[in-house]
Amino acid sequence: MRRDRAALARITYCTLALCCLLSWRTHAQSIAISGYSFYQGKDFDGRTWPGADLSAQAVAKLSNETTTQYYQRLAGTCSASCSCGAFNTAGWLKTYYDPAKLGNESTFSQPTQGLYARDNPCNVPPLPPSPPAPPSPEPPSPVPPSPAPPSPAPPSPVSSPSPPSPPPPSPRRPPPPPTSGSALPAARPPRLSLLLLASLAAAVLVQHVAAAAAAGCR
Repeated sequence: MRRDRAALARITYCTLALCCLLSWRTHAQSIAISGYSFYQGKDFDGRTWPGADLSAQAVAKLSNETTTQYYQRLAGTCSASCSCGAFNTAGWLKTYYDPAKLGNESTFSQPTQGLYARDNPCNVPPLPPSPPAPPSPEPPSPVPPSPAPPSPAPPSPVSSPSPPSPPPPSPRRPPPPPTSGSALPAARPPRLSLLLLASLAAAVLVQHVAAAAAAGCR
């Protein structure tokens, strides 16, 4: 039990120490000066770039001021002169600075050490803003479908010519009425004609019989 309590106490102590360290480091990195951009560990060295230093001497830190107060005093001195464009945390005021020419400074090992660049210096034009991103092209609107060609109209039915109607029959002329002066012959009765035919046949038969008898007698 005692060992467990001792281990728990050590863990608690280490946790508190780590929290305090992180809090101090965050506070050390949070020194911000209004109107200036901070470049940690960078410097625009006047020994490399002639004319970069505003004066031949650096502004020294007072013994009774904190780091934050020292940086604010350097910023106030730089802002009071239009010839000053930046300052580093070692107290050197700069006439201008070029972000492309900033180099690493080996003596700036602390998180709060580096270069403070003036956002809007008097004699140095501000950096041009980055161009806005081009608007994304709008997708092309779909092409409307072409209208379908009109369907051809069906041919009108051709009416076949109707056969000509036959001419109406001409009315028959009524027979002329018999005249009263002419008299038609009287028709013979049918019995008389039959008798005549029978008599003729009998006469023919008699002639044939007679002819046959005469031929036999010879």
